[in-house]
Amino acid sequence: MFRALVRRTGSAIAIFLLLALTSDAARGDLLGVAHRGGRTQAPENTLEVFQLTIDLGTVAWLETDTWLSADGVLMIHHDIDLCRTTNIDTMPGYDCLVAANNPLGRFPRVAEFTVAQLKTLDVGSWFSPAYAGTTMPTLEEAIALVDGTGVPLLIEVKTPGQAPLIANILSTNGFSVDNVIIWARQPFAYDEFHGVIPGVRQLTGILDLDTITDAFLADRAAKGDFAIGMVPVGLTLADVDKIHSYGLLTYSIPNSTGMDSLLTQIPLGIDAYHLQDEVGWTTFLSYRPCIDGVDNDGDGFTDFDGIDLNFDGIHETPGDAGCTSRLALNEMTVCQDSIDNDGDGFVDLDDPACLTLNSTSEVDPAPPPPPPEPPATVDSLSLPGLVLLALAGLRLGLFQRRIRRHRGLA
Repeated sequence: MFRALVRRTGSAIAIFLLLALTSDAARGDLLGVAHRGGRTQAPENTLEVFQLTIDLGTVAWLETDTWLSADGVLMIHHDIDLCRTTNIDTMPGYDCLVAANNPLGRFPRVAEFTVAQLKTLDVGSWFSPAYAGTTMPTLEEAIALVDGTGVPLLIEVKTPGQAPLIANILSTNGFSVDNVIIWARQPFAYDEFHGVIPGVRQLTGILDLDTITDAFLADRAAKGDFAIGMVPVGLTLADVDKIHSYGLLTYSIPNSTGMDSLLTQIPLGIDAYHLQDEVGWTTFLSYRPCIDGVDNDGDGFTDFDGIDLNFDGIHETPGDAGCTSRLALNEMTVCQDSIDNDGDGFVDLDDPACLTLNSTSEVDPAPPPPPPEPPATVDSLSLPGLVLLALAGLRLGLFQRRIRRHRGLA
């Protein structure tokens, strides 16, 4: 809560408010972030895998990597060199077996080629023949793809000086700053972006827990950071609560030396997780209804802590009372939540609409229309009606007798 206030103002007042928050109030939703935009469906860091991951509908951000080409264009690519995921070794003069055989005595790098040259490379065949001819995207192309989807790019900046280039891409194309989150993973990028791209969200570092001190967190919150990247080995509730107390999200990043189980981290309240398998994440969520972002029981309440669409601390969709923890396996229906959901004075099974605990609405059904009036019959007439009918018959008889008498006299 109040993260947006800190991001925009960096004021002492906002920091004071943040420090006053409880850890529960500061916790955000559990976000899955696809490493390199996705790695299991299509070649990493390509427009093709970005689109497939967006289509899954379960990943919150696409993590990606940017390098500068020889002619100053930001390109999407992970490794410093081109050997693993391109066909650069099929080009005359380049060798991906012996580094010294290349013109600069090392494996060829992104920064040594123009964007036009990089666009001639095949970045898909290494993954599958089905992706032969896939080209390396520019950052501009990637932002254009995600624009309007609500799935931003988490950009790990690989080299200094990228802030004005990213700012220019956003302003020139009219792209919202919400399309990007900056991952200032290395110290050279910690303080490069906030002054150049107003309002940009920044995730800072890939830090061991013992380096995430109160002084460091206070400094990063004051400068307007959005989240802290942490290596979660030995993660405790106190660690997560400390980061949250400064209004910062926690971003859990697997480490090559090992990491705590995700199922262990989830109850501690981590906010975002660096996924290695975007398809596996979808399967993982399907068994965990209290963190899947879906109103599984149709009662208007979702997950353990609800849904905060813009990370401003206000959950547009409230949490479900059935989600007593993030790993609970049910979302409670309106007929078992102890709430008078339709305001008629009746709660749960006392409400006429709640036929069972699993009924999904407390709104009483409309009353059936009244039956049509039956046609009048003699049997249905009252005694006064019979008397009136008899008197009418008697008068008719007397009238007919007078007529006959009158005709006889005539």
